[in-house]
Amino acid sequence: MLAPPNQGSELVDRMKSIPLLGKSLGPAARELGRDRYSLPLKLGRARFELGIIAGNRSGNLLNSLLIDGQDDGTISVRSTRLPGMDDFIILPYSHRSLPKSDEVIEQVIHFLKHGAFERKAGR
Repeated sequence: MLAPPNQGSELVDRMKSIPLLGKSLGPAARELGRDRYSLPLKLGRARFELGIIAGNRSGNLLNSLLIDGQDDGTISVRSTRLPGMDDFIILPYSHRSLPKSDEVIEQVIHFLKHGAFERKAGR
């Protein structure tokens, strides 16, 4: 998984509390929050082989002001984790750049072959 809001999205919660922004969210986006309607919080523990890659470089500094802790400009690193995951790694990319990064693609391939991400020196 690439930067999934597995524990819900703080950004969605904050946007829902701002009248104009909250109305701009569609029904699917509203389900990504952390309230009683949260779809991610209903999914439970992973019961399959799972690796999660989170980014920690903001692509949107305004959004980052609304998110607690490290984030990728859309999702907090903390909210990407999921009980039952096999491996987890944080890479220096924004939410939008994660899928396009050669390093991320290499990590996904490594996980698919070995069941774990490759740990590089300095990380």
